Amino acid sequence: MDIGNVQNVRRVRNLTNVHFIRQRKIYKIRKNPYIELTNNEFRKKYRFSKAECLQIVNEIRDFLPRAVNNRGKPISPSLQFLIALRYLARGQVQDDNGDLHGVSQPTVSRCSSQICRALASLKNNYIKFPLTNEELASKKADFRRKFNMPSIIGAIDCTHIPDIQIKKVAGDYAQLYINRKGFYSINVQVICDANCHILHVIARWRGSAHDSRIWNESLIKEQFENGSINGILLGDSGYACTPYMLTPILNPQNDVERQ
Repeated sequence: MDIGNVQNVRRVRNLTNVHFIRQRKIYKIRKNPYIELTNNEFRKKYRFSKAECLQIVNEIRDFLPRAVNNRGKPISPSLQFLIALRYLARGQVQDDNGDLHGVSQPTVSRCSSQICRALASLKNNYIKFPLTNEELASKKADFRRKFNMPSIIGAIDCTHIPDIQIKKVAGDYAQLYINRKGFYSINVQVICDANCHILHVIARWRGSAHDSRIWNESLIKEQFENGSINGILLGDSGYACTPYMLTPILNPQNDVERQ
């Protein structure tokens, strides 16, 4: 063995005795928008006031995973909510959202999923369709008082919720989620009352589905047809005019029709 090989063997032996020091993880600097932003700046970024956000956080807190210790600098529920809200309200790229709040992109994704599941857990507390005579009478009274329209209990329409992830997860079926405007979406049917409170939601249809198809295949339409629900909905020209659905007259011929 030549002298060079001997030196190499010694180096290897020396390396086996070296204790490598694990590099300490460097965390991003967390920001607290509740403190750092003015009320106007806060509302502009998150579409809600600070008090409204904290009220919602208090309601969903018990539905969020709890940190068992302080390892990894756990994110407070109030900051988790803002991270998710910013993403939902602005459709912001998750990397940019993470930089804004001092967290990583995977953290943005995880917070958004957890917050959405927590909010969905409360849906039955707030999204309730009137079924009793007293509840229906109250909704009708609201429409009559605000718009002078009798017998109306709600207004119906659909809205396209964009989802850029559909193309990745839907595979060969992704094209079915492209709506008439050319982007991937979920077509969501919503019924609200005279005060714009949501009464009913159907959020399972692909973007290519027409509004009328969602309505025609819904259980709530069947309830109107069989008389279980005594009242009338207001819809746009995308729906058929029926005894329980009033739609606009496209070509009014007289003053009564125009009114």
